[in-house]
Amino acid sequence: MPVEGRRNHTIDIVRALSVLIVVVFHGFIYKASIGPDGTVSIANWAPPTWVFALSWPLMAMPAFFVCGGFANALIIDKMRSRGTGFAHYLANRGRRLTGGLALFVTFFAAVATLIDVLGGFEAAVQLSSHFMRLLWFISVYLVIVLLAPLMVDLHDRFGAWVVVVMLVLVLLVDRAVLGHGLSDVGQINMFLVWPLCHQLGIGYQRGWFRSGPVVRTWLILAAGALGIVVAIFYFGYPPSAVGFANAPVANHLPPTLAMALLGVVQAASIGLVERWGIFARLSPRTESRLARLNSLMMTVYLWHIPCLLIGGIGLLLLADALPRLAGLFLLQGTVVAAGVLVMLLVVPTIGWVEYKLIPPLGERQDRNLALVSFCLTILATMLVWHYGTVIDPRTPFSSLGVLAIWLGAWLMVRASRPVGVERAPDDALKPAAKPRTQ
Repeated sequence: MPVEGRRNHTIDIVRALSVLIVVVFHGFIYKASIGPDGTVSIANWAPPTWVFALSWPLMAMPAFFVCGGFANALIIDKMRSRGTGFAHYLANRGRRLTGGLALFVTFFAAVATLIDVLGGFEAAVQLSSHFMRLLWFISVYLVIVLLAPLMVDLHDRFGAWVVVVMLVLVLLVDRAVLGHGLSDVGQINMFLVWPLCHQLGIGYQRGWFRSGPVVRTWLILAAGALGIVVAIFYFGYPPSAVGFANAPVANHLPPTLAMALLGVVQAASIGLVERWGIFARLSPRTESRLARLNSLMMTVYLWHIPCLLIGGIGLLLLADALPRLAGLFLLQGTVVAAGVLVMLLVVPTIGWVEYKLIPPLGERQDRNLALVSFCLTILATMLVWHYGTVIDPRTPFSSLGVLAIWLGAWLMVRASRPVGVERAPDDALKPAAKPRTQ
């Protein structure tokens, strides 16, 4: 097993790049235009078909889950070496997620409910549901974090057989979808393919792809890439990794065997990059900035769609004021640039608020409360993912989802530091203030 340094720069850079690619893609997914009469139209992007092939190397989600598996394996190893236990693991991981998620959901619940109160019930439901679509990722990620200690145990006991079994299960689900038309069954793969990519990350931390004969890593990469090609051209898998207006059925949501194979390809590619030592040595300043950027990745993911929307609205106003430059202002690349600018302005402040919402750890944690918080937050996230955030008797599932998000966050606060328990003196994330000397 490779000995890890303070940080793995390759993993940090891949994780940051994967989120950046998601931001850019979502900036391109819609195309706006202004007609001769000044009417604004927004439509889903229908790119040239050669973009379908390009979507595969630019699909970043498998790589993000691989990086997550690497990080979780390290965290669990530290938990076991220090003897801190499962309660500490749940509270320490959960407290970083529940506060920021509650802030995001609360903001859109307030906006959607206000629109509802003002008479726009249908608009409120549609708007909030649209902004909550990205929470599929949070739902899956919470499940993965909860089960990560078990998955590390399974890897250490059975090795690659865990991945093999998961691949077989994914294939069976795909067979039900593609062979028998049972499209709803495909949702099972949300909790098979992405955890499989996470499992590859656990293996990566244990030495897969980046140690041993380099030819083996190349063969794994080639086999994964060939498997994707065969799946598309011989077994009827969609040609695009992600969905577009002219490719509504894709391999992303729900994910397919082809997406799992892409995870294999990307894990092997990351291993080759690390072998080459491209990012082995970074300056302390660059390393510090990279660590800071990675600490904001979840914030960027949650808030990038609102930021892109704000940037896009600003560009529409500019296009209306300066119609001769409308073509430039409404280019998708310009929309991405405007959205990134908005993110640069607001994400650090949101990140600061999220940090303030993280509760301190106590000298002990309440495992049962932390477990209930995790399960409740997973259920709540799935509810708002599917039903939005309008608080209204006519939308019981969205109302229940928002309330459950709040309850889950409060329970995590109580689990992190039960009533009457002193603050942990070694809490690196939220250290206690040192007493002032007279």
